[in-house]
Amino acid sequence: MKATSNAIPPVTVVEINEFAENVLFATNLETKLRRPVDIRSEMRGDERRDSPVAAGIESPRVPGRPDGLSLDRWHSEARIEFPNPTGLHKDEERALAIHFFANHELLAVELMALCLLKFPDAPAEFRHGVLQTLIEEQVHTELYIERMQQLGITFGQFPVNDFFWKCTAPMSSPIDFVAQMSLTFEQANLDYSKFYAETFNTLGDADTAKILERIHLDEIGHVSHGLKWFKHWQQPDESEWDAYRHTVKFPLTPSRAKGIGFQVEARQRAGLTDDFIAQLQVYSHSKGRTPNVYSFNPACEAEIAHGRPGLAAVKAVQQLAADLASLMMLVARRDDVVLVPRRPGPAFLAALQNVGCDIPEFVESTDDLRDRTLTSLQPWGWSPESRAQLTPLMPQLNDPRSTIDQRPTELFSKAWSAQLLQTWIDDRDRDDWICPAEVVGQSCVSMNDVEEQLTRIAEAGYETAVAKAIYGASGQNACRINEGTLADDQRRWVTRALSAQGAVVVEPWLTGLMDFSVHADIRHDNSLATAGITRFLTDGRGQYRGALIGRLVDGLEQDVVRGLYGGESRRLYRLYDDIFASVVNRLDTITPGPVGIDGLVYRHNDEVWLKPIVEINPRFTMGRLALSLNRRLRTGRAGVWLIINKRDVAAAGFAEFPDFAAAMQERYPVQCDDTGKTQISEGVLITNDPDHAQAYLSMLVVGRSLDACKSCFDDLPGPIGNWRQWC
Repeated sequence: MKATSNAIPPVTVVEINEFAENVLFATNLETKLRRPVDIRSEMRGDERRDSPVAAGIESPRVPGRPDGLSLDRWHSEARIEFPNPTGLHKDEERALAIHFFANHELLAVELMALCLLKFPDAPAEFRHGVLQTLIEEQVHTELYIERMQQLGITFGQFPVNDFFWKCTAPMSSPIDFVAQMSLTFEQANLDYSKFYAETFNTLGDADTAKILERIHLDEIGHVSHGLKWFKHWQQPDESEWDAYRHTVKFPLTPSRAKGIGFQVEARQRAGLTDDFIAQLQVYSHSKGRTPNVYSFNPACEAEIAHGRPGLAAVKAVQQLAADLASLMMLVARRDDVVLVPRRPGPAFLAALQNVGCDIPEFVESTDDLRDRTLTSLQPWGWSPESRAQLTPLMPQLNDPRSTIDQRPTELFSKAWSAQLLQTWIDDRDRDDWICPAEVVGQSCVSMNDVEEQLTRIAEAGYETAVAKAIYGASGQNACRINEGTLADDQRRWVTRALSAQGAVVVEPWLTGLMDFSVHADIRHDNSLATAGITRFLTDGRGQYRGALIGRLVDGLEQDVVRGLYGGESRRLYRLYDDIFASVVNRLDTITPGPVGIDGLVYRHNDEVWLKPIVEINPRFTMGRLALSLNRRLRTGRAGVWLIINKRDVAAAGFAEFPDFAAAMQERYPVQCDDTGKTQISEGVLITNDPDHAQAYLSMLVVGRSLDACKSCFDDLPGPIGNWRQWC
């Protein structure tokens, strides 16, 4: 075949179905690409009934193809990878890219012919629109064939893939066709055609760029035609976005409707709504790698104490779980899944996307995952509740090493953490920086035990003690006791805690100079991978309020810095390598996953001490999430990640979270560096959707120093304006 746009003689007059049969089943390229001069009107009703295709054909396994272009070659021969855009300066690489493009256009031609044959009773206007699109795709195919030959490659020289065919050929209705072809593959080509047109232009290949620009303009019309009929057939009570998301069939997802460089204007010209475009821009779904599934259950310790599914968490914890569920995205990757009660809004996700954050897929129910292959299940912490939620997904895991976590419940207990610290201190040579044994918490199983421990603490010179329920998180479920004497309400609290959990840990209340957490991952072979260190912020009651990231020692006194590093930058890491090893060695079996250890640098009698284990958290923690945010900071910058509540915002003079978020971002807009890495130099970034938040909001503040971060809120009344007290 001579590769010119006029080489194939046209068919003069044919029926639509006859033409479509020739295109779909022909085994030579000339017949497939022969375009009609005229198409007769749709057949009359009686002619349709007598036609062998009037009822619609079954989809063939593959379309007719010449031998070199057979789709079976893709599965029987070595596959050729699409060339990297950075290598397209070579003629052979550009020709190979065009070979891929031509096959995609030919597949579109065949799938449109299949649509005409499968749905002969579809509206005539729809069928004529599909026919016109098919003819334009024939032209695109010829243009690509001609250009690749000019660059030295023959169409069919390499195996061609069948992905478009496998995904779309099983269509069962016309709306399936427009959802998968028009609104997915052709919509994605709005991006690819524009990106590669600009790429080829930059490389000086104006001829190929001109073809791609033409295809880009044609694709706008193709998407517009598909959208018109999709809206005609969709459920009237659904938005276009929801209807599309529910119609497109796996393995296709809305992620496949995006290419390289998201073309908003082209989508607007095609008629897509601003909401559809915004939702698609931030939508994520795995395109190949099987996802990990993350979920947020901050009541993990309380669920463990309860001992079985069905715990009715207190209202504050329920609100925390709902508002901050999406934060698991900070430890997830783009191809992963995060379970949430409600998907975050597109405007919020776009703001995170703009600073380089990976946007995973958000799923509102495990039912939506029942037909998916998964890699692992990653709850905040394993508890009876998370096991009940995630166990039904176990058969879908493709990693035989993945399992429901079997970590002993005692690992979550503060009594176990205190015992480990005591053993670790006893096994070491005395270090004048490590805390003395008297500050190690003691497990008390009776009121008498509690009172005896309070006496010992007072005699050791500590004015204040704290009793902690053995299962509790973020400084909650604790009681501070002054001068070794229990007040009546404190005695009642201890009685309730003993009754509910069987024990409390009692220890001195220490004047903290630096609260911090060290994070690691336990691998399948029980080895450890250290993830990093974060400082965290607590309020006057010892409850978690946020974290400092970036410049770890900003604002610390020199004797604290000397204690942390002691002239060796790795001193603290080596210390915790030893502690983590002790954790693993104390257990007979342990399931791989995250572990965090909270530590405290404190001052007592004018001396600086380190309490290396305040508690062990065999789960994700807020500190681990904060550590993930560190990647978003420009090198050398300081970051503060704050968790604020509705009362804080009200005290600062704002009625609602969105008002507060908008005001902060207007005052301190995010500014990114110009190194190409999309890292934040300064500004305020909101990290959960303020439009959905009911009780809690999280935000990242970035500045040149900790003092610069602190100054952001100096003029605000209430706790937010005074948050520097938490440092």
